[in-house]
Order: sequence, then structure tokens, then C-alpha cells
Amino acid sequence: VSKVPDPTPEPPPTSYHRLTVTDCNALACERSTAARAILAVADKPDAKHGRGADDADAKVRQLASVHLAREARNRTAAAALELYYKLLEAELLADALTASQTRVDALIAASETLAKSGYKEAAELQQLRRQQLDLRADRARLTAGIRRLNTELKSLIGLDGSPCRVLPADRIDVVPD
Repeated sequence: VSKVPDPTPEPPPTSYHRLTVTDCNALACERSTAARAILAVADKPDAKHGRGADDADAKVRQLASVHLAREARNRTAAAALELYYKLLEAELLADALTASQTRVDALIAASETLAKSGYKEAAELQQLRRQQLDLRADRARLTAGIRRLNTELKSLIGLDGSPCRVLPADRIDVVPD
């Protein structure tokens, strides 16, 4: 494996929307399109009987609509929270990947400097270059995944028109078992 030029990095987003898990849940419930659709249908007059034709039936339909809308909100919130935690994991992994890539790049640069100074090229240099390629490929896949997770999450919480990237803002504590 020969030296591989570093691809042009993706420019960082111009802005972030900091989002906590509590805000994610609340926004998903509040902006659930399925719940809105259910309630919109429930508010339409009953064409078969006319509005108020049978108050008992209307109350049952209204109550059922409220419960269906609540279920839709819960499902939307669950989907949003699942995406939120996947995005949080991906962002943490991106940080670790960046640190690994920086270390490997530094090791390769040091090995090349030594080789230019007349020292024998280290046998591990080819392995480091393969690792560098793997890290760059992982980074490209991870970046695409973060972009997809952002798009999906923003659509569930009502930020789909926003150019900013969602940044999970909850603190993660890692404790040993």
C-alpha cells in the first residue's frame, strides 16, 4: 500500500441545534404528524350522520381519536429517541475515530521522516497505511450515517427545514461493571 492522499474533508456544519433527550421526546410528541392527522380527521363532521347526530357515538369517536393520537405521539417519540441515541453513539464514535486517525497519521509521518533521514523503513509502515485507509473508509461511512440519522431525527422533531445539524447534548458517564 502506497501513501494515500487525505481526501478533502467535509466542511463542518455552520451551526448545530443542541438537543437533550427531554427536548427530543417533547418535540417528537408535540410535532407528531400522525397524531395531527388522526385529530384532524376526528374534527371533521361525520358525513354519514351529520355533526352531533348521535352525541354518544361522537363522544366515543372523539375519545378513540384522542387515544389513537396519544399512541401515535408515543410511537413518534420512541422512534425519535432511538434515532437520538444512535446519533449520540455515532458522534462519540466520530470523536474516537478522529483521535485514532490523528495518531496513525502522526506515526506514518514520523516513519516517513525517519526513512528520509536514511533509516530503514519500518516494516509496520505498510500496515499503518492500510490502517489509515481503513480509518478513512470508516470515517466516510460514519459521516454518511450521521447525516442520515440527522435527516431522520429532524423530520420527527419538526426541524426538517433547518440546515443545522442536531447535536445530542446529554452527558454520558461511562462506569465500569
